[in-house]
Amino acid sequence: MIFSNRSGYLRTLEAIIAAVLVLIFIFTLLPRREISSPETPYVVQSSQEFILNQILVNDTLRGCVVSDPLCENSDAMRQLILDNLPPGYTYGFKICDTTNCLISTSPDKSVFVDDVLLSADLASQNPKVFRLWLWEGE
Repeated sequence: MIFSNRSGYLRTLEAIIAAVLVLIFIFTLLPRREISSPETPYVVQSSQEFILNQILVNDTLRGCVVSDPLCENSDAMRQLILDNLPPGYTYGFKICDTTNCLISTSPDKSVFVDDVLLSADLASQNPKVFRLWLWEGE
């Protein structure tokens, strides 16, 4: 009778050890997926910040964005971006009345977006969003 109880305990212990070994085996062999958000390269980030700050402080460009609906075709705006664009990158920009504005880009590229909210003055309640997209050139 004593021997039969020992075999039951041993089988239970063997099952527990087997389960632990299987779990250890599974967790060591499964690849660990690290979810990482792509970081904006420093050259892109600094370029975007500089361009947006220039639009903020330059009264001509700021007025163009806030009041001129054809400002997206402005040579001064395009020249500012081209002069400060990192090598090997392409750009797109849009002036929007809302925060929901998109442009078509290649889906296989990493796209880096930054924007700024502009308004003529505190009395005017017609703010505009200037959004700048940068991605690796084509």
